[in-house]
Amino acid sequence: MPQGSGFDPERDRLTVDLLSMENAVLSIDIDPGSMELQRSTAKYSGTSQTPAEGAIRLKVRPSKSGNTYSLLVSGRGLDMSGATASMDLRVNVGSHAVSQTFDLRNVRGKLLYP
Repeated sequence: MPQGSGFDPERDRLTVDLLSMENAVLSIDIDPGSMELQRSTAKYSGTSQTPAEGAIRLKVRPSKSGNTYSLLVSGRGLDMSGATASMDLRVNVGSHAVSQTFDLRNVRGKLLYP
């Protein structure tokens, strides 16, 4: 996120999209006020919009300085067949957007990062 911006889970909508070259592989849209706060960590448990089945867990945690955030997304029972070795990650927090392209590595038939 841009310098000086922050994340308030009570006020900001959070959208996470994981895209391959062909299509959306994973899409999560979290309404303001839908995340549980534990200390400084915001947590979400629910389902994704794409693919429709499966469970999602998401955590947003600020750094000690409060200037950056870590985002952890995990899932179970998701159809990730559309994933490719090169993926685009797009994160929208309120009116701020961040995107990054990264490469996954194939380990015994599973695509992993890093």
